[in-house]
Amino acid sequence: MTRIYKCDYCGKEDTAAADEYRLQKCTGCNKNLYCSRECQKLDWPSHKNRCRRKANDAAMLVLQDEKVPNLDRLMSYASRYMHNLKHVQFELNGYDTTMSTNVLLSFLQSSKGNLESLVWGRYPLADFTDGGKVWTELHGLKYIELVPPIFNNYKDLVKVINQQQETIECLSLINIRLGDSRGTRYDWSNIASSISKCRHLIRLNMNQHLLRDSDMEGLLSSLPNLKTLLLCGPKNQRGQSNSKGGHLTDKSCKIIARTCKELREINLACQEKITLSGIKRILKNCQNLRNIRMSLVVSQTDAISMHNLAPSLIFMTMRYDFGEDCYGELIEATEGRVVFSHYDTYTFDYSGQKLSEEALHRLSDETYERYADRQAFIQVYDRGVDDPKVTDEWAFLDTFNNQK
Repeated sequence: MTRIYKCDYCGKEDTAAADEYRLQKCTGCNKNLYCSRECQKLDWPSHKNRCRRKANDAAMLVLQDEKVPNLDRLMSYASRYMHNLKHVQFELNGYDTTMSTNVLLSFLQSSKGNLESLVWGRYPLADFTDGGKVWTELHGLKYIELVPPIFNNYKDLVKVINQQQETIECLSLINIRLGDSRGTRYDWSNIASSISKCRHLIRLNMNQHLLRDSDMEGLLSSLPNLKTLLLCGPKNQRGQSNSKGGHLTDKSCKIIARTCKELREINLACQEKITLSGIKRILKNCQNLRNIRMSLVVSQTDAISMHNLAPSLIFMTMRYDFGEDCYGELIEATEGRVVFSHYDTYTFDYSGQKLSEEALHRLSDETYERYADRQAFIQVYDRGVDDPKVTDEWAFLDTFNNQK
């Protein structure tokens, strides 16, 4: 479907498919469209009062892969006029966009009491000169994602976690930096202890963490509502294949299987000390599991046996080297219930393999129908995961009528 968009100042038309267009939105009200910076400036005298009213009503501020000319100016505007913001999501990958600590501090202080979720990534946005102390202004949030969170020491990070303990439902701290390193074993034990007191936690993502088996019992035994547990280990460097990445072993799998029976999703990628036996223990005990990721090299036979242990599985990510024919046989063997994807230990790449039209036609009608359902399910899943208003994507997905 083709839609025609117009610049709100000069009327210049832009024809584009769906919701994609070259015109730029006003970042204040997120409504008006302009073909150039000049048009936006010329329209500002008549637009500013309406823009500020809309800004005050706005509940979300989302910037994803957008080039912001002056982030300090935008956030100063948000501090002054966007008083009802509940969800802030900044993911400005690939742009050399910086922000002063004082501007962010002022914004967080003005938003205190209203803000419910904050997604803040990636470089250089999270790299502030105050060593992460600015994040100690966060209080009572339900959803936090910091990529990468950089702190002077573990105490400042623990303070941030402690201030959300009564409210936090989704906590993502990806590729944590403590000073000039990833922290000591003592640091991580204290971080785990602090997280364990977040009793309402539903989703925990500690990508590239340094947690050990000894931390897992205390961390997980007091998180009864946990549905998503993402514990991807440190990324292994190419050329260092002799050293197994990650610190978790099958002992952690035993703890997870015993304490997290309501899990819907788990990621143990780059935990290369974990064996097939540990993974099967989790599958056997966590019967609601829908999504599992691992670094194991899995054969077709192993994949089928794992599916049989947990018939509710929808996604399974692993390392395999079989081609499309075997992949098609695997889809047929699991009756189209599972979408398999390949994991690359070095690039953190998850590549879902899709069947060709010829291979699809070889599937039975029933398997084909289930396989199509699963592909549709992935689209709904992705919407839930990417939405900062959704702290429990699995409750969000329960409304999807193709989930079986």
